[in-house]
Amino acid sequence: MLLRYRTSKPTRTAATFMKLATIAQMMQVPFSQVKYVCSRDLLAKKRKPKKAKEERILEEQHIAFLTSQDTLRRWTGYTLAFRSILFHRRFPNKVISATALCRLYKKHQIKRKVVARFKGCNEDRIQEYLEWQEESWQELQEAWRLKQRVVYVDECVFTKSTIPRLEYAAKGFNQTVDEKEYYHRYFACVAAISVDRGVDGVMVFDQAVTAESFITFLEALHKQTPREPINVFLDNLVVHKTEEVRAAMKRLNMKPIWNIPYRFDFMPIELVFS
Repeated sequence: MLLRYRTSKPTRTAATFMKLATIAQMMQVPFSQVKYVCSRDLLAKKRKPKKAKEERILEEQHIAFLTSQDTLRRWTGYTLAFRSILFHRRFPNKVISATALCRLYKKHQIKRKVVARFKGCNEDRIQEYLEWQEESWQELQEAWRLKQRVVYVDECVFTKSTIPRLEYAAKGFNQTVDEKEYYHRYFACVAAISVDRGVDGVMVFDQAVTAESFITFLEALHKQTPREPINVFLDNLVVHKTEEVRAAMKRLNMKPIWNIPYRFDFMPIELVFS
């Protein structure tokens, strides 16, 4: 360093006094070694141990917020990066990266799991649904009092079954299957049940149920007891409420009784399909 810069502690702006090749020839050492020795202290940065910034140090309340069940439920479907943004909005003086959040989840044994889905009821319409339920119940009781026929009708769609992307296999082997053994054609099924008759009718269609196909099913039900009125308990499928279906039910002496939304447990035929 003395031969190169005339000082043992040169700065980055220090002027050179002797060339590296001259120093190597004078000292009889390889040029690369001279270059390394003369540049390591000048160019290398003194690395100091990084200290965590105050904004990155999480307290117990922050960890409790990130790992609480309520927060995890409200953030369902969000990426780790977006969760980091939401956390900073909640605590402006704290930040956490997506990687740090991932490590925090692993530390508290929070893993990606299958989400249980359900159709929630709008709280603003709870009173309306309760009145709807009471009205449907009274209509059913009236039909039972008059000893009229009550049938429960529903549809079920069968699509092509799929093979999981990952499956268990022995080491060094992969499972091989024939798709023809798993794939089936697409079809829809309409069925009706009642207390007296059990299964009143079943029809299978090669496509989704339409107003025309549903009317065909209603006509088949009507032929079983053409002189009796029929009370049909239905869900709120759009096909059930079309003008064509309403007119057909009136022509066939059928009275629709509508089930309230999101209450599949009121429909007995759901047990048949499940």
